[in-house]
Amino acid sequence: MTKDVLTHGTVSSLAEICLESSLRYLESSESRKGNTFLPEDICEALICKKLKTGSCDDDFVATYFADVQTSRITKVHVSGAALTDSGLEVLSVHPLREVDVSNCDSVSGKAIVSLVKCKNTLTSLNLSNCTRINAFTGLQHLTRLKSLDVSQTLLDQRDFECLSTMVHLRSLNVSATEITSLEPVKTMNLLTNLDISKCALLVSIEPLKTLKGYDIF
Repeated sequence: MTKDVLTHGTVSSLAEICLESSLRYLESSESRKGNTFLPEDICEALICKKLKTGSCDDDFVATYFADVQTSRITKVHVSGAALTDSGLEVLSVHPLREVDVSNCDSVSGKAIVSLVKCKNTLTSLNLSNCTRINAFTGLQHLTRLKSLDVSQTLLDQRDFECLSTMVHLRSLNVSATEITSLEPVKTMNLLTNLDISKCALLVSIEPLKTLKGYDIF
């Protein structure tokens, strides 16, 4: 066995062993609250493990992430999880930077209202295929977003008009939505990636002429 394999392979294995041991301890300990602080990497690993077992739900996040004094999390990637609006409300007490709740069947517009609490930190939001969202109230307040995915949702033109406040957007996916005009993108001068595929009601792409150096799908 070469020195390189020993160095990289062993370190990686030890890290995985330590992480797995930490997760087992957390899940078996009844006295964790108030005694253990969960750093960001442990929180993310715990979420990843629960996603794989299908048990990433409201009870889980309420148990581990309800108190910012005992946990810290900035990235929530829970696509397809059994989370509801209540779970997102719990997670929004943290300074979230990235949130992916795509394909979460129980997430509604109330989750967006909760995430407004993270408006000073949130830069990436994925709501793709969250079909229960029938109101996007509050989305216009997330003005620091650089990436937004609302594809395959009930987003209509009125909702889309509110997104004109998102002047920092670099990437926007509104595919398979009910938008009819691209007028809101005129204020998105930093936009370089735009997905408008399967927008059956879209009449014209004329407003895209105001953008430079973009990729359009």
